[in-house]
Amino acid sequence: MEIAIAEPHFHLIHGGTTSKNEYMVVYSYHLNDFYDYQWKDEMEFYHKNLVHKLNEYHNTEHDLIRNYREGIKKQKLIQLHLVRIIEINHVQTCILYTYRINLFKRIWRKKHALVEI
Repeated sequence: MEIAIAEPHFHLIHGGTTSKNEYMVVYSYHLNDFYDYQWKDEMEFYHKNLVHKLNEYHNTEHDLIRNYREGIKKQKLIQLHLVRIIEINHVQTCILYTYRINLFKRIWRKKHALVEI
């Protein structure tokens, strides 16, 4: 597994005729780069460029994600994730493991919560 900045596929940004149900890798990092906080500047730079590019396309919505523009503006859709990168035809997509870890933590807390008497 690797650490990467990933975002949902959007056909206006990444190409294609329709949006796909997959995440695209924007930048990937080794562990040393992560601890040096090199990813923060790159994420901020990419976010500003993406917001600027989305402003060029008026009245377009994502095929699969509601309120895509708001999610991008609030930086909820472009995040640092623990991923497994899959490269197909020189395009890097990924499987998110951050979601699975958070789901496991939630289930663990519910199962092992102390019962109040």
